[in-house]
Amino acid sequence: MWATWLPCLFLSVGAVPVDDATELQGTWQVKSATLAGEPVAAEIVRQLRLEIRGRSYSVTTTAGPDEGKLELDAKASPKRMKFIGVRGLNKDRTLLAVYELNGDELKISYLMRGETYPTDFTSTAENKHFVVVYERKK
Repeated sequence: MWATWLPCLFLSVGAVPVDDATELQGTWQVKSATLAGEPVAAEIVRQLRLEIRGRSYSVTTTAGPDEGKLELDAKASPKRMKFIGVRGLNKDRTLLAVYELNGDELKISYLMRGETYPTDFTSTAENKHFVVVYERKK
C-alpha cells in the first residue's frame, strides 16, 4: 500500500529567505523513511533521491520520476514546503510538508493527501505521514 504513496514525495523552491533556499540546493539521498508508522524497506530507501535546483525539484523513485516546483515558507513553525507536481508520478498534484534543515541533514514530513500541513515529524498509522530523513550527497 505505501509503495503507491512513495512517488508523491519530493520538492522545489519558492519565496523563502535566501538562506534556506540556498541551503536546500543540491542532491539529497534518503537515510531513512517511515510511512504510516512503518519503516520503508531498505532496498527502496537506497533508490530514493531528491534534487533541488533553483525553484524546482526532481525525485528518483522505484516507481519512476517526479518533477515539479517547490515553494517554501521558512517563517512558519515548523517550516513548510509545498511540492507542485508538473511531470511524472505527481503531475497535477500538490503535496504539503514541513521540514527541518540541520547542516547536511534534511527531515521532511509529507502529508500525502489532504489540504493541511503536517504539524510535526511523526508517522503513525492514524496520521499516515511520510517522514523522510535525507543526507546531502557530496
